[in-house]
Amino acid sequence: MLKKYNQAIQKFGRTLLLPIGVMAPIGMVLGITGAFVQSYMIARFPVLGNPVICPSCTYHKGTLGEPLFQSPYKFALDWDTLWRLAGEPGRFLCVERPLLYYRIHDGATTKACIVSQQRAADETAMYERIWPRPMVRVLMHFYKKAYQAYDSE
Repeated sequence: MLKKYNQAIQKFGRTLLLPIGVMAPIGMVLGITGAFVQSYMIARFPVLGNPVICPSCTYHKGTLGEPLFQSPYKFALDWDTLWRLAGEPGRFLCVERPLLYYRIHDGATTKACIVSQQRAADETAMYERIWPRPMVRVLMHFYKKAYQAYDSE
């Protein structure tokens, strides 16, 4: 009979310890994933997030100084400039509504950069700042599909 009580107490004890044993690994996972979204981690490991998107932008030259564009790129100079500015003190403001319309036409610089392969070269170089080369190949495979908007009909 004593053995039966002993087994019941041990079973009850193990039942109480299970949640405690699970809490430590869950806490570790929460801590690690929480660290990945911190700005200092994203700045150190850009692959965790790309805070720079490349929409149409306006700049306050009085605050930023001149020359504003100090980029070796011909097509991705806005993206490169935004990337540089993201590392400086200050902030970006984003307006979540259309403020202008983008026109696609044969005389566009974008089309000329697609034809000359400059767009692909610049965008590949920018992606390589964020992602490992194999991932860049995958991203560019899909990203280049947007170039089709400039194909003549």
